[in-house]
Amino acid sequence: MAAINERINELLKKHFNGNNSKFADFIGTSEANIRNYCRNTEPKVEFINTLVSKLDISYEWLLAGEGDGSGQDASTMKELYVQDSKIPHCQSMTTDERFDALLMQNNILSEANITLAKAAQEATRASQDAIKMAHDSISANQRLGEMNQEMMKQLLAMLGDVKKNSRAGGAVVAVGGRTAVGQ
Repeated sequence: MAAINERINELLKKHFNGNNSKFADFIGTSEANIRNYCRNTEPKVEFINTLVSKLDISYEWLLAGEGDGSGQDASTMKELYVQDSKIPHCQSMTTDERFDALLMQNNILSEANITLAKAAQEATRASQDAIKMAHDSISANQRLGEMNQEMMKQLLAMLGDVKKNSRAGGAVVAVGGRTAVGQ
């Protein structure tokens, strides 16, 4: 998208002497948007349409860098764009009405894509959280397993003490986790 940003920057310098504020006022957007569009942010469709309309430049030049930049081929591009559309209910509309309908549909699809991208990000975060929880659970189970092994060793040691003592005829009493051997 860098090429369109370069052309927007070119328009800013050519028509507004590099003044972001004047450009923003003319287009009807914020100065921050102008700065972003001159850098690497992809401009919105409405912004592109406004540029083409108000500055009488061509879509072909703005989007693809082709042509001389004059608006002479803008109507041809619009007609080709509308002509390629396969929207049945638009057939009775004028070229401008069909173009506007297509732009509206494009905006709706763009918003849907943004919504889907956000949902995908949320799903990715949820998956990452689930993986972390599973990892934490595995770690906790490993610690519990180690504790169980240690307890088994202690119990076996106590059992060994009990067996030794019972052969020797003494009594074994377990008190507070310790084994006491008595006579």
